[in-house]
Amino acid sequence: MTKHRLAILLFLLPVLIIINPLFSADQLLDIKLRTALYSTGEIKHTFWKKGSPTLIPDIPHKNTILQELADLKPTMGVEVMTRYETGLGNLHSEKGFLSLYNALRSISTMEGIEYFSASRNRMRTLFRESYVVDSPESKQKLPDPLVDHIPAYSKIYIFQHDLTFGKNINSVEYFAYSDHLIMKTRNLTPMRYFFIPMVKAGDIINYFIFIPQEKDLLIYGLTCVHSLTFFGLEKRKEASFYNRIKAISSWLLATLPSQVSAGQSVTNR
Repeated sequence: MTKHRLAILLFLLPVLIIINPLFSADQLLDIKLRTALYSTGEIKHTFWKKGSPTLIPDIPHKNTILQELADLKPTMGVEVMTRYETGLGNLHSEKGFLSLYNALRSISTMEGIEYFSASRNRMRTLFRESYVVDSPESKQKLPDPLVDHIPAYSKIYIFQHDLTFGKNINSVEYFAYSDHLIMKTRNLTPMRYFFIPMVKAGDIINYFIFIPQEKDLLIYGLTCVHSLTFFGLEKRKEASFYNRIKAISSWLLATLPSQVSAGQSVTNR
């Protein structure tokens, strides 16, 4: 009987790890940041040369992120931590976590999303085109790589026609932990601003960390760039990068319900 119970426990252990929320906002942020987050719903921070991010949640991947930024030597970085009430139930359940993961891999649904352009002072399309490709070289279009099970690590390549920075190939890496997901993007092609080469290949890194709570979702977004000077437009670009981070968060929240419904449909069959 004891061996039988032990076998059942070992069988259920992966499920228990997935659905047990190990991290809460209390563990992730110091009391000052946590108080600000829960009173306003959002905290943000901008840093320049020799500066560093201050809002990265206290997760195992934190030191890796900091080392990558030290190697990048960013000229500017913007980070935002936001608390969202999704109304979708417990996203930390096994099905909820998978829905969140697949929403992040629904790259084609980024096509047509909008953000507030600080330079134009109006809403503007962020990506005219967005899809997965087989490789940076052949650039053959692929469907969104949705999955039935979450791997610990995955890497894909995507093509995006950014109306500000042109047509680009980016790498997208996914890191899955028991209680949060990480999406990292990096440009593999140079990026131009009004036909002026501004960012070399590999010199812009975006990190998004998604931490489901029992009733809400914490999203941390970070954009860091090593580039030429913005010719006195630093404050405007600071606002633009912030608005882009918010646009990606809004895209995820808009995509999530369909993935949650898809997961429920599969379960009910």
